[in-house]
Amino acid sequence: MKTTLAVLALLTLTQISSFRSFAQSNKPVLLEMFTNSHCGPCASAYGIINSQVKTSQYADDVVYIFYHVSTYTDDKLFQESRTESNPRASSYGVSSTPTVYIDGVRTGSSNWVSSIGARTQKSQSITFNRTVVATNSTLEIDISATSPSDLPNVKLLVAVVENVQYKGRNNVSQHQYVMRTMPTTIAGKDISLQANQANQSTYSVPLNSVWNKDSIGVVVFIQDATTREVYGSTIVRFDEISKVTSVENDKPSLPVTVLQKNSGATSFSFNSPISTKGSLQIYDVNGELVFSKDFSTAQDNTIIEWNNVNNTGNVVANGVYLYKIQIGSIISTGKFSL
Repeated sequence: MKTTLAVLALLTLTQISSFRSFAQSNKPVLLEMFTNSHCGPCASAYGIINSQVKTSQYADDVVYIFYHVSTYTDDKLFQESRTESNPRASSYGVSSTPTVYIDGVRTGSSNWVSSIGARTQKSQSITFNRTVVATNSTLEIDISATSPSDLPNVKLLVAVVENVQYKGRNNVSQHQYVMRTMPTTIAGKDISLQANQANQSTYSVPLNSVWNKDSIGVVVFIQDATTREVYGSTIVRFDEISKVTSVENDKPSLPVTVLQKNSGATSFSFNSPISTKGSLQIYDVNGELVFSKDFSTAQDNTIIEWNNVNNTGNVVANGVYLYKIQIGSIISTGKFSL
């Protein structure tokens, strides 16, 4: 059976990333709204967001998540996320829609713009480094969070969001930043941030067949476990992630083990099914070819070493890279970090 191996996209994001570029001087602010596609007052809340928040001077400073909850259980967007949207609402004590939290604080609509403005002036306490890789079946998410001071009692939360077209009974048809799943779970991952020390997390998220990959984003935020204050948030969507490569082949991929050696080299080991010639190619996060090498394989175990030097003889920077190994018609692709 024909197998498609597609590494669709790769992007490393440092510090603050968003659907648009945040103003460098402002702290990004997380707006979480609990809503429903058949809720009449929710349509009015969308109107306020569109006419006031998105036209304010803070428009580029807001990160959104919209949770569709069980106000009306026949809401398709609720049905597709019910195992996480309702528990997230319960964790806040939400009992009606629309309900909005700004950086973890419940806020009435008359104060949305002023509250966002006040929060943007808070010092940005969290720095995020992230790598998001989209294959044809999964999202591979690597997150690093760093704080300039100790934050011992916080939670890391990650939400996959999507821009969705669906017309409910409240006549809203364009739904942005709809929460699809939370790979950290709605409770979040307990972490303790020590000053200037990065905290690393990795998630592999299966892509649901009802999602449109071109309209998906990933939201990351750090929230106080007790006060619920959100210390930092960031977002990226897939139409901002550049395409790296796409490969089709008629045979299963080759399992490859990637190891970082004490000598500073990187080794790629695999069991070759045949004795033949092969090739190794390494790409950076922008899809540019960094290194290439031809080799001969013996049947069974084969090890290829790369001394972390590019084709021009310069040592490459630390970061995330993609490899492609081809032996005859067999191709294997993957990612690794230096």
